[in-house]
Amino acid sequence: MFEMDKPITFSEWLGTQGNMVLLHANCCRIAFEAGQQSMQAKVEELKASHHGEVIGHEVHFKKIKKERDELQTLYTQQGINMLKLQKRVDAVKGLIEDLNKCYQQDHQNKFEYWRGFADSAGILGKRLEQALKGEG
Repeated sequence: MFEMDKPITFSEWLGTQGNMVLLHANCCRIAFEAGQQSMQAKVEELKASHHGEVIGHEVHFKKIKKERDELQTLYTQQGINMLKLQKRVDAVKGLIEDLNKCYQQDHQNKFEYWRGFADSAGILGKRLEQALKGEG
């Protein structure tokens, strides 16, 4: 078989193997190519899966962004409504102050017809205050 005394190169060893080396090399090549094809199929499968996940994430992101925009719009509208309501409340408070002043000034008036107006103004002022507080 081989002499162990003298080292040989790979090329020399290959020359001693004859046709068996070519058969072995061909089998190795076929096995290698089959492995490469198998791995390439896995790579393609993972790429497709990843692409599907990316599309799914994009759809989910768009949905979340739309919901966020809708909430922002509602929040802005609510702020506008609050400002409008506050203007109304401030106007009613001003009216209450005017009615209370009228009540205090006119209640001291000696004329009877003014006193009836002052009493009505006082009652109306109290009712407006209760309405603002949600009491009536």
